[in-house]
Amino acid sequence: MFSRTTHYTVHLPPEKEGVDGALRAVFVKDGMNWPALVIPFLWLLYRRMWLPLLFYLVASGAVAALGFRFGEAAAQWCGLLFAILFALEANNLRRWSLSRRGWREAGAASGRSEDEAAIRFFGGREDEFTAPRPIASRPVVPEVAPARPRGRPWSPAGDRDTPEVMGLFPERGG
Repeated sequence: MFSRTTHYTVHLPPEKEGVDGALRAVFVKDGMNWPALVIPFLWLLYRRMWLPLLFYLVASGAVAALGFRFGEAAAQWCGLLFAILFALEANNLRRWSLSRRGWREAGAASGRSEDEAAIRFFGGREDEFTAPRPIASRPVVPEVAPARPRGRPWSPAGDRDTPEVMGLFPERGG
């Protein structure tokens, strides 16, 4: 059949660079936001969008006032149109809220899912989002102490003397 590609804008947190910023990146989908249509109040609370929540409550109160002024049918139609308009613009409100908090728009990505869009976005930017590696003048080789067996190894022979075992293979000769 056909594959549906979704487009996202990528937002990076303020004052975070490299891997830390990439791990906290937010992908905001273009188009209609279905949770914002079905449960707008909870969606706004979950996304911590306080100013849009306040505007939403004021607009909902205005739609309710229409019911008193022009009748219930007019208020229902206005409420339905307002809900659809809000769901269409919810992701733009999220972008606006992120920019108000200092998040910067880093670009755009497309994919069948958010994960695929993230792979496409960060895949071409390894140099920008990798952790800086320390530059050493000579290779650093950690010193490893030789392993010593702790205590006496278990043996099916019981209390008889058994040779010390290092790893899986017993040492010969002693």
